[in-house]
Amino acid sequence: MGSWEEDVRQFMLDEKELDDELFFVIVPAVMSCLYDEKINPFSQIEGLEVQSAPSYLNIEEQESASGKKRKQNQMAAKLDEFIDLRKIQMEKNQEKLDEKKKKEDDYYVEKCIAIVDSIEDLTIEQKADANELFQSEMNRQIFMMTKNPAVRLVWLKKKIHSVHLLNDLLNLYECLSECDLL
Repeated sequence: MGSWEEDVRQFMLDEKELDDELFFVIVPAVMSCLYDEKINPFSQIEGLEVQSAPSYLNIEEQESASGKKRKQNQMAAKLDEFIDLRKIQMEKNQEKLDEKKKKEDDYYVEKCIAIVDSIEDLTIEQKADANELFQSEMNRQIFMMTKNPAVRLVWLKKKIHSVHLLNDLLNLYECLSECDLL
């Protein structure tokens, strides 16, 4: 299971890909349409506002201007659809990230330690050793998902015992290597 930070990084990479899609697909298509219609895309920075054909143009020119207006309106509508789609996609991705963050919050080290501190059947030394166990996300999840307090206590004591055994083995190894018995 990835961390929340990794999920955010992945989300940002996905967003960059979608932004690249906008830049490399949509923008050239719009620019092509504007070029075909001999419109300077930089003449109206605020947006794609289209004015009606000036009255001094003859009927044929007015019809041509009206066709351009229709094409520009269609293009603007397509861009609006794309923007709405992207907003929906971003909202869904944000919901997924929020849900993932909430799940990780359920297994925070602080919550695990608070529960261990409230267990009266553990010694101070065992409580301190339990802190070492919660460096592992898997251990935090198992601990928090075990709802039966008796089962949780047995699991915790076994894990603490295995930490003690491991520490004893490491001490023995160090002692043997110092004495050149290995």
